Parts: sequence; C-alpha cells; structure tokens
Amino acid sequence: MTLENEKYILSYMIHHDDLESFKGVKELFDNKPIKQLFDSIVETNSIDPLVVQDYLSKKDISVNPSDIQFISSNGQSEDWVAQVYIPWKRELLIKENIRDILKLQLRKDYDAIEEKLGIKVLDMSNENFAEESDKNSTPTIDDKVFDTLPYILKDIFKEFNNKRHRDVVFTATLPVLSILFPNVSILWNGQLDRCNLYSYVGADAGSGKGKMVLAKDLLHEFRESEKRDNDRRKEEVELVNLDKDRGEPKERFIPKYSFIPGNSSSAAFYQMLSNNDGKGLLFVSESDDVAMGKKSDWGNYDNFLRAAFHNEELSRNRMDEEVSFIENPFVSTAMSGTFDQLMTMFDGKAENGLFSRFIFYIFGDDEKWIRKNEDDYDVSAKMKGFSKEILKVFEKYRDNEIRVEITSDLSIYFDDAFEHLYKKYLSVFNNDISSSIKRIAVIARKITIILTMFRNYVEPGNTDLFNMGFDEGIKTGNGTKLIIPAHPNDIKNAISLAKTFLKHTALVYNSFNYNKTDKRITIVKEDKSFQLIEELPVVFTYSQAISLQKKLQVSQRTIIRYLKKGVKTGLLDEIARGKYRKINKNELNEK
Repeated sequence: MTLENEKYILSYMIHHDDLESFKGVKELFDNKPIKQLFDSIVETNSIDPLVVQDYLSKKDISVNPSDIQFISSNGQSEDWVAQVYIPWKRELLIKENIRDILKLQLRKDYDAIEEKLGIKVLDMSNENFAEESDKNSTPTIDDKVFDTLPYILKDIFKEFNNKRHRDVVFTATLPVLSILFPNVSILWNGQLDRCNLYSYVGADAGSGKGKMVLAKDLLHEFRESEKRDNDRRKEEVELVNLDKDRGEPKERFIPKYSFIPGNSSSAAFYQMLSNNDGKGLLFVSESDDVAMGKKSDWGNYDNFLRAAFHNEELSRNRMDEEVSFIENPFVSTAMSGTFDQLMTMFDGKAENGLFSRFIFYIFGDDEKWIRKNEDDYDVSAKMKGFSKEILKVFEKYRDNEIRVEITSDLSIYFDDAFEHLYKKYLSVFNNDISSSIKRIAVIARKITIILTMFRNYVEPGNTDLFNMGFDEGIKTGNGTKLIIPAHPNDIKNAISLAKTFLKHTALVYNSFNYNKTDKRITIVKEDKSFQLIEELPVVFTYSQAISLQKKLQVSQRTIIRYLKKGVKTGLLDEIARGKYRKINKNELNEK
C-alpha cells in the first residue's frame, strides 16, 4: 500500500475510532514511518504535532514533520465524518473513503482487513439506504406541551383526539396567532426578536394536511374586526370628501387587510404590506400558489420573505414609481403542500434562503379509512367560537409596546439546550444545515413570545392588566415598554417544539441531499437505531434490545434491523450469538 493511502487510513482511525481497538491494524502498514507514527500517537495519546514530534525526538526517531501535520489535520472534514445519526449515510461514506483505499490490498487479505479494522467494508451497491419511509414514524409534538399550554390555547387543542391533526393545526396556528403581536419583542444579544413565524406542513395528498385551514378560523373575529375598521374608515374618508370644495383633491381610502393571497404578484404583496403598516399573514393551503409565482419576476417575493423574517427593511424601486420603504415589516406565513410541492417551493435544496426560516412538519398517510365519529360536530365553527376570545387578547395588548423578558437562569437553560443541539446536528450533517440549527433558536424565542402573551392574558373575572404581574415599564430609546417575564413552562415548551421541528427539518434536508439526481422528495425514515444504542448498556443481549420496542414505538422486526445495521456500521460488535457490545462508547455518549 502506498504511504499516502496508509496516512489516510491512520488519519481516519485517529479522528473517529478508539485506537486501542485497532492496535492490530499496524501490521497492515508496510511503511515504517506510519508504524512509528501509530506507536507514538498510542503512547502519547495525542495527535498534537508538537507532542508527537517531541516523543519521536526523544526516541531518536526521524519522521517527516509534514507527515505528522497531515495526520493531525486530516480526517475531520465532512467527507470523513462517520455519521452515526444516519446509518445509511455513514455506510456510504465508509464505502467511498475507506473501501477505496483498502481494496488496493490483495483481495485475499480483504476479510482479514475487515476483521482487524473492526469496520465492515461492505459492497452496498444494491442496497437502498434511503428507504421509502413509513412517514408516520416522524415524531409528533410531545403531549406534555399541550398539557401545559396557557389559557385558551390549552382548550383549543383539547378538541383534537388525532395527534397528527392536532399537530398540523398547531403548526399552522403558531404563525397565524403571531400576527396578533407585532408590538411585542424579546431582546437577545443586542437584537430584538419579534414573533412572526413561517411554517410548512408537508404530507401525502389526502393525508389530512388540509386540517391546517382550521388555524385560519381562529382569526375569524379578528378578520371581521378588520372589515369593520375598514368600513368605518371608509365612511370617515367619504365624509371628509363631502366637505371638500369642487376641484379640491379628494382623500383616498386605503383598505387594510392582514391576510395576503398566496397568488399575489410581488408588487401586490408589497403594496398590501405597505397599506397595513408592514403587517401581513400569508396563509396558503397549496404552496404551488406561491411556488409557481417564483418562476417569474412579477410573482417572486422570496426576497421579501427572507428579509421580513428578521423584520429587516423592505424597499421597492421601479422606473414609474417613487422609491418606497417598509420599516420593520412583520410577516407571518403558514403553508402546506405535498412533498413534490415542498420540493418546488424550496428548489429542492437547503441552500435556498427560505429553508432555514421555516418550521417543518412532515408526515404521511396512515392508509386507514377514517370512520365517521359518532360525536361529530363542526370543528370549524368551534374554532370560530374560540376566535372571539382570541380577538380580546389582541385588543388587550394592541396599544402597548411590550418586551418579553427571559431571566438570566432561563436564558442559560435556553442557551445550553441549543448549544447541545448545534453540536449534535453539526456532528452528523453538513454545514448547509447550520443556518437552520441557529434559526431554530430564534424560532423558539418567537414561540416564547406567543405563549407568554396568552399566559399573561387576563382571564374572565380578573381585573388586573396582567395575570402574572409586570414591571411598570422600562425607559428605552423609543419610549416606555411594559416588561412581561416569560414563564418557565413556556420556555420549556418552546425548546421542546424546536427539537421536534428540527427533527422534521433534518428529514427534509436529508431528503433534498439524497434526491439531488431525480429531483423528487423521499422522506427518509426516522432512524431510531442511535436512540436504541443510547438506551442500552455497554454489553447487552438481544432480549434487552427487544424490551425497548414499546418505548421506541417500533416493531420487533425494526429492532432486529437496527441491531444488524449497528453491526454493519461498526457501532456494535456481536461478541456471541444474541450478545452485543457497543463500539466507541465514549464518542456515542458525547453526541
């Protein structure tokens, strides 16, 4: 084997495996410098070039410093990462990076190499690693979130017995309700986060994603209130114009609407926002309405959505118009669509600027006939009933500038949670998903605002302004703001929701990468093999693994498949029939 190939094998083992488990590999190396480097790294337990060089010098061993530097700096790039979270991807990487090197050895040594390396170097050309998923295995929102929601919201979601339908409506409800609070913010690292949100429900046709329209019913009374305000202002404008002399320019009535049609042109989109003081809700049950417009200059408002998520100034400049600006736009978006529509909406790639700004909730058709409910009732009418109380929440807060405050203890808890997620997901995905991981923390703060405002809403019979109390206000550059503390339950729920949504985001991201060739989305099955291994002791039996079937909510057959995959991918070693040992225990515990 060439010196270069041996260096790559050593680099890989150093960065991704326990050297103690691979002492026998040294016998595979033909080049003396690599053997000496291997020994020095084992003895010093370090890949620091200075430490290794010092050790070699004391042993009077001469090794090219560039070789030491190569060993310490290579093997960590994304092309070399042994991905334990997505077993099929890890297998492909091993195939591409290790097998190509090892196959340079004589074929007769192939089995010996596999055995000594402790890695199954498989011929996987005929395996389908991106299995067409049982999309119903995608995670649902934790029931504890719904048990601890604030007043009104808790009652709303008691109406849903089907978890998928409940989650679909809730995912759409977050951006819908955010439109109520454009005047509320959280200060975080010198920047104000406001609660406008974007969500996308992706599912098979006929699977129940259409339930998301029930979220819109929660703003029924809010929309009726907007109509009344428009009628009142129109009458006022007409009265003013009646008093004007002939020839005097008339006042122009400008209607204000929060709901923006999905098939709006970019000019109409901008104009509706401008008319409504920068506030708008894009609610689209078929995302093709928006995606098709992206193919033309007149209908593409991607740039507006990207900027508006962070409330960054929007501008418009046309030859026949004056330059106009919308400061601090407040836009929320709730969409749904099939997987093909999702692919079109985000151009089939995570690099699309909108991708990281969206909450995703993905699921499939359970292929069961839904029988008529004996306790049937009009759910839409029920939601419209709740909209009366929701309008009261809006009216209570609409005239106040409010700051939601996360105490120092809760902010540490918040940062710790998302720092852990950041490290975990970056360890198994490319950097392309890093923006989604960072923005999920922003999304969690936005969700915190919404939950806090409902938590503090005055319940019937309570005459205090806020249910939990608040500071009189704090002087800021823009005047006085009321300060409301975030409740620990709302912080915990926001983090729990972010974790669930991030899992769905990862599924979409993974599917984009896997399907770059045929441009069709395949939702890759949520793989719980890593979770299975985490739950088990270092040495365990087949029976112990099967006992976790109920906890993981998978079949016995799936547990068996996970064990086989664990052995294939080098996470497990079958030390006897029905008895297994974890590989790289310390590394697994860190992830």
